[in-house]
Amino acid sequence: MKTVILNTFTSFATFPMFNPAYLKGLLLRAGIENKHIDVNQITWNILLNEDFLNSLSFNKEIVETSPFPYSILNTASEFSTSKQKVLRRINKAKQILQSSSATNIRLLNWAQHVIFRALNLIYCHYGTFFMTNIPFWANIGFEYNDISHIYSLAEDRAHNPLIQIFEEEIVPRIKQEAPDVILVDVMFPWDIIPALTLNILIKKHLPSCHINYSGLGFDEFSFSRITHKMKNPQFFFNFDSVFVYRNDGGIIELIKRIADNRKTDDIENLYTPKSFGPISTGKLFDESVIPNYDDIEWDKYFFPERIVVDRLSYRCFWAKCNFCSINSNKRTRQASHVDTQVNKIKTLHQKYQISNFWFLDEACPPEFAVEFADKIAKENITWSLRTRLDKKLNNENLARLSSAGLRELWIGLEHVDEEILSRMNKSDFNSDYASVAADVINNATKNNIGLHFCHILGFPSENDQNREKISEFYTTHKEGISRKPFFTTFNVFGLMLDSPMYEKPDQFGIIETHDDDTKFNMIQVPYKTIYDDDTSNPLVINNLSQWIGLYTSILVNQESLIPLWMSIADTPFEFLLKKYYNHNPFLKS
Repeated sequence: MKTVILNTFTSFATFPMFNPAYLKGLLLRAGIENKHIDVNQITWNILLNEDFLNSLSFNKEIVETSPFPYSILNTASEFSTSKQKVLRRINKAKQILQSSSATNIRLLNWAQHVIFRALNLIYCHYGTFFMTNIPFWANIGFEYNDISHIYSLAEDRAHNPLIQIFEEEIVPRIKQEAPDVILVDVMFPWDIIPALTLNILIKKHLPSCHINYSGLGFDEFSFSRITHKMKNPQFFFNFDSVFVYRNDGGIIELIKRIADNRKTDDIENLYTPKSFGPISTGKLFDESVIPNYDDIEWDKYFFPERIVVDRLSYRCFWAKCNFCSINSNKRTRQASHVDTQVNKIKTLHQKYQISNFWFLDEACPPEFAVEFADKIAKENITWSLRTRLDKKLNNENLARLSSAGLRELWIGLEHVDEEILSRMNKSDFNSDYASVAADVINNATKNNIGLHFCHILGFPSENDQNREKISEFYTTHKEGISRKPFFTTFNVFGLMLDSPMYEKPDQFGIIETHDDDTKFNMIQVPYKTIYDDDTSNPLVINNLSQWIGLYTSILVNQESLIPLWMSIADTPFEFLLKKYYNHNPFLKS
């Protein structure tokens, strides 16, 4: 039984995806032959290839019907001039991203500017802008929830360049492996259009192959949120089967049963268009599996050092925020074991010469991170960690983390106003929250750790007085922010399926919700509030955008570097700058 593992097209190709590497290790341990094909890496290399870019032309009608708000090209003349510049510079830009030159802020800024212009050329031809994270799709923009739009774009060659790339480059590689089963990993809800595009082509060229969504995904992507819609076969997106909750042993069982032509309808957490398996809440995965990167072509990523994404923990240790449904879709409080994680990191470090680890936990417990740090302190690695604001992130523990190579700390701060924090149920110390955050800024940056704070703006009932607290907070603590590169993510509030707010909307002033069977809505459901501040309201969005602009101007007073700061936020390049810079190049002293 031959199996192929695919990750679909997603954010900029700077590292190999960790779920396929885990699946490869899992299958090999079970004696199942498999091949991992990094669809994302292959696709990005084609999109930024000279021949592909040279084939593009200016399509006035497409641009006018799908206006991208950040496009810098509006006419055929501008397109032609920009195209010639990009063709002369694209290879140099890629070389910078793949070399130590990427640590030079001036060269990195230049390279990112060239990449943006290259992607702008693609937009002028197709009406679709593949930014380095969330794509802007022709005719629908950032709105990917309408099921008819998803299916339409997946087969629309005029607006979806992935069709040609997948058909010419990905499908032949899959056919060469002649698999009986294909496991496809999807990271984010907005990746559903590329995933469906790929599935349609696989079914066209390999009709007898079984396509399975393996259920690993990421925090935002879980079919468990839309099980109530899956009586409609369209919500399978051409998967023959999906794991609505994770079940790694079930993946092995599925492959074996397909090989033996046995029924699969009783495999836990497995849904097919014709059968829904039983749901299990038990421990259904094994963290001792070592991810396998044997199929990876490291030199084809647009990043100068080997870096991998992984996790140290499975579930947020707080798991009480009213806006969040991530933990409700992880049915177990399974705890990780420090020694298991240490063994994994040591193995990957030695086997693949990986020296950078980007740990994207939902929220790793600080005490777990400190114990892990003590045991890998001599490994000579650098790493990033995601967690929550916690009083255990004191100077002593931050010093221990730093001495073991921690160079970046992500924290879901979300807000600093006590009233909003309480409505969010953000912590058990909301009255001290802002002062604890200030201490973390001071102690982390003094210990050579750069920070990334995430915010939620537009929470129901939030007003400009609440928002002013955020600008006051950053203005007050500019000294600490100046010591290391500092980044933020300003997320606009969205009502999540299965969140406490969705289950009890009246407690948050929500008077209407609009989920229905024609909408994907995996993480966001349209809503109305008694405050008339729903974030689908253009006036509300315009006001929030102005606040985001104000916050950004406080955090980046080097105006010429704002585009760079925005383009590398949430990427390994942010981590890279924190690794090598002992000051904040985005702030003038």
